Amino acid sequence: MTDVQTLDGRNQRRVRNAERIYDAAMDLFQKRPYGDVSVESICRAAGVGRATFFRIFDGKAGLLKEFNRRMVIDIEERLDLTGEKNVRTVLTIIGVGIADAWSQSTPGATEMMIEFSQSVSLANMHAAHPELLALFVQTVREGQNAGDIKHDFPPELLGSLALFQISAAATFWVVEPGHDLHQLMKAAVENFLNGAQTKPRAASN
Repeated sequence: MTDVQTLDGRNQRRVRNAERIYDAAMDLFQKRPYGDVSVESICRAAGVGRATFFRIFDGKAGLLKEFNRRMVIDIEERLDLTGEKNVRTVLTIIGVGIADAWSQSTPGATEMMIEFSQSVSLANMHAAHPELLALFVQTVREGQNAGDIKHDFPPELLGSLALFQISAAATFWVVEPGHDLHQLMKAAVENFLNGAQTKPRAASN
């Protein structure tokens, strides 16, 4: 993850504005139902204009990007502390980090997830989590290089598939919170690895 201090001035302002907008939104979501909070009220609380909001986020559901960015920072700190390289362990740590973030999230954050999942198309299914996608692609690439992942599909594709399976588990939990999210994440990681660790058979004539 790129440190904010290493960005140029324009991108630093963008990150800082994203943080201010997100924090203001989360504060409002604590006080009022998600549906009662408008973009205008978020902008007033954050001290930014609508143009600034929409340069960074597509709408309220787009605030999910900032939730995910912060989540990835936490996950990368966990990975740095452990120093783990084994792909199964790394993916497990990522899954635990995602489960922790969502299980500790506010109702406003889960409403964002629901709204985003209802509006997303296949073409932009990873639009809300570019940093998380990059982390999965990096993990898969390192797993392939180490021989832990036998499948030789491009790491960009396998990383996308891994993220799709794991984010689907989180989305399912948001809609059906009675399930154990950590167990769902563990199952999603295992399901991905069961396929990725099997070298595909050559096509027969």
